[in-house]
Amino acid sequence: MSDEMEYQETFKNQHHSRNLNKNFLANLVSQQIQQALGPLTARINELSTSLEKATAAPPVPSAAPMNPLSSETHIAPLNVNRKRRKLPTWNGDRMFFNCFIREVEDCIEIDRDLMGPDRVVLYDINLSLPSAAIQKVSIFNATGAQRSWDYKLFIDHLKRTFGNKQEMEDKI
Repeated sequence: MSDEMEYQETFKNQHHSRNLNKNFLANLVSQQIQQALGPLTARINELSTSLEKATAAPPVPSAAPMNPLSSETHIAPLNVNRKRRKLPTWNGDRMFFNCFIREVEDCIEIDRDLMGPDRVVLYDINLSLPSAAIQKVSIFNATGAQRSWDYKLFIDHLKRTFGNKQEMEDKI
């Protein structure tokens, strides 16, 4: 009988030990999840409070009648789902180069914040050129790292290489 009682006691201890391990692991995982989510929960609470305050504030009455089309009352959305423009492509005809390069410069100026580093802009400009022009400016592209991948220098190089000389002289 002693052996049977000893067996039952051992079985109870093992069963109790497994429950302790499960409880220990469950508590450990719970603590780690709470630590990880703590800052996120705090930020959500802050934003909820800010939103409640903003929506609870009464609107400021305007003395002048509102014109929905006036530039003073219209506020453009801040880059909400704004996509960058695709750079125009050049057909290789020098007669149209100056128009092409002006469009490229305008696109870059408008979408500069969406384009990434200068190296990406330079690469995109290069892709908008015909293959013969790409070969002609390949020396500049090979030294791009030495010039910090400055796309403005690349545009100047393109203007010197392909620009319509007659149109440039007419401007002077």
